[in-house]
Amino acid sequence: MAQVVLSRVRNADDAAAAEPLLRDYVNWGRHALYRDHGIDLDDDAVEAIHSSFRDNWTNLFTTVGRFYLATTAGLPVGLGALKPIRDDVAELKRLYLDPSFRGRGVGRMIVTTLLEEARLIGYSTVRLDTMYFMTDARELYLKMGFVDTEPFPGEAAGIGVADHARYMARHISAGPT
Repeated sequence: MAQVVLSRVRNADDAAAAEPLLRDYVNWGRHALYRDHGIDLDDDAVEAIHSSFRDNWTNLFTTVGRFYLATTAGLPVGLGALKPIRDDVAELKRLYLDPSFRGRGVGRMIVTTLLEEARLIGYSTVRLDTMYFMTDARELYLKMGFVDTEPFPGEAAGIGVADHARYMARHISAGPT
């Protein structure tokens, strides 16, 4: 496998390289929700989901948020973000890999980096919501110590698919080592 480089995205201009993967993520979810649950998100809903994430990028570029892009040979192959929720809670968002890079450890590398960043920032909990069709991601989260938790307000609830989401959290030791 070609070397994968994980880089922190620090501004909207740098985030432009992630745009194709972000769109793939939303479209993948759209098709799976229709296939598995008959939920048909129209083009406007898909664009609203994508725009909502993009509108919150500035939160990811602060001292308490993170956005990482994995590349190989200069091409984007994966991404993940840490969205600040409260002083002690962050949310893992948009973990997504190009399908040809799944199962190669890239997702684990991104999640490991985001958890370490969360610890250094001072978060005590990292939470996430994931759809039931995202079986590989759910398996990774379980292996990395995430456990099921009560549903929380977030993107899944906001687009009306909360009943098809699994909510998870992981407690971490905050602060520098």
